[in-house]
Amino acid sequence: GLILLITFLFSSVFFLGLVPFQKPEINSIFLLLFGITGGVISSLLPAILQKRSEDHLRGRVLSLYTVCFQFTPAVSGLVSAFLGDSFGVMYTFLGLGIVFLLSGILGFIRYAELRDS
Repeated sequence: GLILLITFLFSSVFFLGLVPFQKPEINSIFLLLFGITGGVISSLLPAILQKRSEDHLRGRVLSLYTVCFQFTPAVSGLVSAFLGDSFGVMYTFLGLGIVFLLSGILGFIRYAELRDS
């Protein structure tokens, strides 16, 4: 659980590293690191769900996770495109990165049980 929260915080910092579009070399490094942390997060989440859910509910929990995990990229792409058109791509990345970072910090503070496991 602690690794998941730390990875989420690092992921949000790497996402914010994508904001200065003037340097493609630096953006490439941040994009690589963001992709690695995203892979770690998407691997740890189902493992934690399997470990924490009761035997008779595990299938339902994982199927709900799968539906949400497939639904999220479609909706987030649509919303981020709308925000990018409305406010500009740089401000959209900055705003979403700050929201991402704040939600990571809030999750780290709020979920003591996950942090301690």
